[in-house]
Amino acid sequence: MSARIFNSLIQSNMGGGPHGNFEAVIINHEGKLQHWWRDNSAAGGETWKPGQLITGQVAGPASIIQSDFIQDGHGNFEVVVPLQVGNRMELWHFWRSNADVTTPWQKGLQINGPEDVVAGPASIIQSDFIQGGHGNFEVVVPLRVGNNTELRHFWKNNADRTTPWQKGQRVTGPEDDVAGPASIIQSDFVQGGHGNFEVVVPLRVGNNTALWHFWKNNTDVTTPWQRGQRVTGLQDAVAGPGSIIQSDFMEGGHGNFEVVVPLFSSNGRKELWHFWRSNADVTASWQRGQLISASAGGNGCIIRSDYVTGGHPHNFEVLTDECSQSVVHYRHLNEDVTFPWLRGKVIIGEPALPQMKYVQKVVQLTGEYDRTVWKDGQPSFAFNRTETQWGLKGTDLGVSFRHNAKVFFLFGDSWGRHWNEAGRTTFDAIAHTTDLCARDGLHLTFNDQAPVISGDDSITQAEFDVPLDGFSLDGRLYVFFSSNHFKVGNAAVMGRSVLCASADEGLSFQYIGTYSSAKFINVSVVAEREPARYNIHSGAGLWIWGSGRYRSSDVYLSFLPFANILNGSMAALYFAGTDPFNQPVWSGAEADAVALFCAGCIGEFSVRFSKYLQQWVITYNGDNPRGIILRTADTPYGPWPEQQMLFNPFTNGYGKIMHSAHTPDKLNEPAFWGGSDRYGESGGEYGPYQASDYETGIIGRFAKIYFTLSTWNPYQANLMYGIVPAKGSTEADLENLHVDFTRFDTHCLGRIR
Repeated sequence: MSARIFNSLIQSNMGGGPHGNFEAVIINHEGKLQHWWRDNSAAGGETWKPGQLITGQVAGPASIIQSDFIQDGHGNFEVVVPLQVGNRMELWHFWRSNADVTTPWQKGLQINGPEDVVAGPASIIQSDFIQGGHGNFEVVVPLRVGNNTELRHFWKNNADRTTPWQKGQRVTGPEDDVAGPASIIQSDFVQGGHGNFEVVVPLRVGNNTALWHFWKNNTDVTTPWQRGQRVTGLQDAVAGPGSIIQSDFMEGGHGNFEVVVPLFSSNGRKELWHFWRSNADVTASWQRGQLISASAGGNGCIIRSDYVTGGHPHNFEVLTDECSQSVVHYRHLNEDVTFPWLRGKVIIGEPALPQMKYVQKVVQLTGEYDRTVWKDGQPSFAFNRTETQWGLKGTDLGVSFRHNAKVFFLFGDSWGRHWNEAGRTTFDAIAHTTDLCARDGLHLTFNDQAPVISGDDSITQAEFDVPLDGFSLDGRLYVFFSSNHFKVGNAAVMGRSVLCASADEGLSFQYIGTYSSAKFINVSVVAEREPARYNIHSGAGLWIWGSGRYRSSDVYLSFLPFANILNGSMAALYFAGTDPFNQPVWSGAEADAVALFCAGCIGEFSVRFSKYLQQWVITYNGDNPRGIILRTADTPYGPWPEQQMLFNPFTNGYGKIMHSAHTPDKLNEPAFWGGSDRYGESGGEYGPYQASDYETGIIGRFAKIYFTLSTWNPYQANLMYGIVPAKGSTEADLENLHVDFTRFDTHCLGRIR
């Protein structure tokens, strides 16, 4: 994708609450520069809103600041953006008076001279060089000079707004070849009464691109710029510009430098990473921090916001280009540097997906009542009446797999009569069935107790600690559980995945080992008997797809040999991309695992092989676009190209199987022990777990896949089906088959023998 942002985010003094608004300038779908903003007052939530158009004919993303030109208590917004003028690029300044937010943006002065060949976007700050009561504007922009590209500093004396921009010094050296835009700040390294200028800029180094730091001592404005250190590592392949701030992580009297920069992963996709440097010693090396997004599609930018917890440093806020056309907000709560980055709202999203036509609810598997068929009086009973039979009022998830001639279902946080114990508010639940046919529902038999794990006292079995997936091996039932969840602000984060084994069909489990606390915390697993066809020569084993940060991750792939499991080892191979011959490359290091496709939002998901499609199928709940998404691939590692909307919450969900807040749809019900009827709480779709033992279809034509779907309000799990056309077929082709898909099921002949 073409980048929509660069240094495009600030926090202003606008807004009605204790926190200033976030302001961003983003290239929209029409190629025009547009102002976006987020009201950070308590009533504003996290929703971003489009503001005014700034200009058209943009040739690249823009940079924004709020200046000291104040009217009615609010500084102006100042923007620099490259414009396409004929066959050349020019850098222009735009501004808006914030005395009235309806005031249109004004075009200011051109920054570069007629002889300058602008080669990309620019970055702007307002410095402490004050003339006429206002700080100067300082800009760095790449210019094409002969066969090379240099970084040049421009500045503007703001004693008079009509004063033209001045061309300053060259920032980079004569041998440096600039590979993209640069980011500038003025730091707290003060000499001669003025803070130093600090710049990060990508440079071509041989066949690679690296991010470098340059700085300027402002004691004397004629002092030349100095090359600092290389920011990125020797093995890092920089994929775009960096964005720099100085934080309030103080060491040696100076705040750390913080940078976000896109890097190429081993499979050629972009990832946005955080780097930092302690300024207690200016000779200290830069350190790589955490991954922000494995779905980066262009650039990123970072600010330090006024959100803070206690006496800890202020939070970081990041915008990043993602996937084909999106801009997404991330944040890092700095009360603990080990906290993961959290995904915020999608500002500009991916295109709408085609809605799959043949998707229906079969039955509600759990709970006592099915409120979707409630007309008058008492609602109809749910298929299994789990409260009457097992005291189970509500639960979610429903991951299934075969073991001992039964199909087991793993359910998540559960509540109801008999499902309580001092110190615990939720339990998990395990059920099984011997039904062969799912067309009319599945008769579940629940274990009379929640699963109990022993062998590691640090394992937690509270809310968000749930069974993830399972398999059968050597007569024992194996289940991956999530454990040690924790809170980052108001967000729940799952801590790790653990593998456990049961000899009594899920009543009790023995801990085997921790699988991951990074990229494989939520997992989906499938047994593989012939891994050699995928360049793995360790014998039969388990495909394990994984996601990391809860609902803020991509999907990764690993392979765990059965022999290792039986020996109590979690040593696995991780998919690290493909070689020049398109063969899979495997690594023994989890850090080398690469994302299989662009998503960024995955938590719960399911992967299974469809014998009717002869393809792998993944289903997951996503936020960009929102809904239950389906993809297919020919191999476990992909590619996973086109996506389809399996379940649209707005057309398939609200008012039908999910409650819409404050509407009399009769779908709301209490959950857990709060006592509320949750009338004001909307439902939400998640946990689309394929029940592949019940898949049916016609090979080469279509597959009828069954899957469970949780709805939050009501807090229950439903059995659904969807009709997926085979590769090369369309839903129009399905219509020509004249099949009653609701009744179609080749398995409806009895029960498992």
